Amino acid sequence: MGFFQNKWKTAFFALLALNFLWDAAVTARFGGIDLRDKIVGARLLFSENPSDRRAGSQWLYKWQPGEPERLLIPNDDFSMRVNRYTGTPFQSLVFYPLARLPYFWVRWIWLFLQYFLVLLPIFWFARRRPPSEKWFAPTTALVFFVSTSNWHLHTERGQVYVLAVAAAFFFWKNALSKKPKLEFWGGFTAALLCFFKPVYVLLALPLLLKKPISIFSAGFLLCFLTGFLIFWAVGWLPMWSEFFQIMQEWKNWQIGTMPLRPDFQPFDLPNVVEGMANLTRAKPIYLENSSLQYLLFQLGWAVDARFYYLIFGVAVGVLVFIFRKKLRHFDTEHLLLAGFVLWEIASFCMPFPRNNYQFIHWLLPFFIFWPKANAFSRWAKPFVAGLVLNLGVLAWLPYTFFVGEILMLLAVLFYLWDNLFNYER
Repeated sequence: MGFFQNKWKTAFFALLALNFLWDAAVTARFGGIDLRDKIVGARLLFSENPSDRRAGSQWLYKWQPGEPERLLIPNDDFSMRVNRYTGTPFQSLVFYPLARLPYFWVRWIWLFLQYFLVLLPIFWFARRRPPSEKWFAPTTALVFFVSTSNWHLHTERGQVYVLAVAAAFFFWKNALSKKPKLEFWGGFTAALLCFFKPVYVLLALPLLLKKPISIFSAGFLLCFLTGFLIFWAVGWLPMWSEFFQIMQEWKNWQIGTMPLRPDFQPFDLPNVVEGMANLTRAKPIYLENSSLQYLLFQLGWAVDARFYYLIFGVAVGVLVFIFRKKLRHFDTEHLLLAGFVLWEIASFCMPFPRNNYQFIHWLLPFFIFWPKANAFSRWAKPFVAGLVLNLGVLAWLPYTFFVGEILMLLAVLFYLWDNLFNYER
């Protein structure tokens, strides 16, 4: 047994080192085009108002020659009314300490932080596996979630979803705890996630609806009310209102009907920004947008965003009808998975880009499914098939990541049905 333990431990750290070195080499060559707009958005939160700042808006600011390079997003479409930044005011606040640094150091620090954040739940998971799986289980997690083009795209672009996943993992872990103090902090963290990206409220919604009077709900409510009062006290509520208005504009981006600036005059951008000449460069890693709006638009069907909200409502209604006799038997684990299903369906239906670097969210149900998987479970087969498709080995086929996630979503529904069926016997 010791031989196999050492074997898997060696495999784990070798795989981790190879992936990190790959991402470090990519970081040295490319500028993290998605990280850049998040850092500039954070800098705009507290910066002096440039002349074109438009009353201090993070989302409407358009850089002009002569203004600080620290506020330039080189990949911005300067003909559009809005800039590339789509984060919430709270996300800007989270990234502000990092944004105070020169962008060169931000890029490298964020690479290390991404690995730290993804390894936190993996190591926690490994500590709770039996000795026979102590290193095999986390190595498997590395294979499916870190050794893939999905993860390398996440790190190359400098995306921030891994931060939300780490926070959601903390919220799930504590919500499943039997200790009141941990449950409270689980609810508290769930509310923080909503400030980071409002759609994450769906992860906690089933738990809040089923257990409105609970320690978890108390933590959620306290954090939400405290945050609301703080934003009100510092005068940031109008900023939140503007954020939601800006998102109404972004829903048209995928179908090419974004509002443009009538007064736009093209100008030359500097080749070197903050001492870096690679801020517009992106490595050609396979990118797949699985947003329903985008997929239908590729087929020539440009439909109003309300159509996709209707699809979400119908899908949720159908699921509630199918599980209507089992809802009373949902425990905390089932409610968390139900929240993940809601979030997953919403992410497909929202009229915004849904690129494959978001796959890192599947690390959450992976930790629930791994200890219970066996070859005879009807939910295990589509889940594993979806994981394999998201390795990227069949990326030459169209929409393999999309198909893989649909299979995994069906696996979660099968798991809930089979697990709850025992209550009906």
